[in-house]
Amino acid sequence: RSLYGNAESSTIVSDSGVEGVQLRARTTRNGRPHQYWTAVFVQGRRVVTVEAGGDDAYFGPQVEAIEAAIRSVEL
Repeated sequence: RSLYGNAESSTIVSDSGVEGVQLRARTTRNGRPHQYWTAVFVQGRRVVTVEAGGDDAYFGPQVEAIEAAIRSVEL
């Protein structure tokens, strides 16, 4: 069982201008660092949640692409 720690929250804005909240957390699994991100966008009655996570060895090199994918959410 892993517990996520060092969580940081920030405001995020989608490419279409919808403001949301993003939480980024870290943990260690089997001695390897992992990240978990979740973003929540709300517009009217619609709520969209986007999640991404994984081992830093794979997640880290893809950070820019992951950030772009999260911002591409359309409501």
